[in-house]
Amino acid sequence: MKRYTIIFLLLGFFSCKRAVPDYPETIKPNVLVLQIGTKFYEVPITAQLLSNATIGDFLIIAESPEIDLRLAAKSYTHSQGGGNYFLACCDNQLLEKFIDGQYFVGVQDGTVNSTPKDKGVLTITNINLSGYSGAFTFIGQNAVGEEKEFTGKFKVVY
Repeated sequence: MKRYTIIFLLLGFFSCKRAVPDYPETIKPNVLVLQIGTKFYEVPITAQLLSNATIGDFLIIAESPEIDLRLAAKSYTHSQGGGNYFLACCDNQLLEKFIDGQYFVGVQDGTVNSTPKDKGVLTITNINLSGYSGAFTFIGQNAVGEEKEFTGKFKVVY
């Protein structure tokens, strides 16, 4: 009986799969890791703003030889920084610079507190005196009306 228990435990241990993370385990400081389909791009953050006045305002501009990205978001409920933000309409865009690359702009998807918003969401998951990090999903549309989803994570260090 003891032998069967050991065999069963060994089979259970070796048959379990380790979940493969969606993103690389670590994100470098001041870099945005962007996923397009199954490919990942590390895009340096060239400008950023996180304003914690009465409204949470967020802006990241990231540029590399392959990708240019601009994300702008707002939150009326997270003026202290952390939480879910909505992508502010008409300020979100992504340019794929590689062969057959395209330009994508945000797709309007309703309003929040009378402010137009784009499809997608941005979440600031960690904020402290040395910086902040988070994740996003952005839906863009090219010139012929095709929509594409872009997901990513970012880490800003002051």
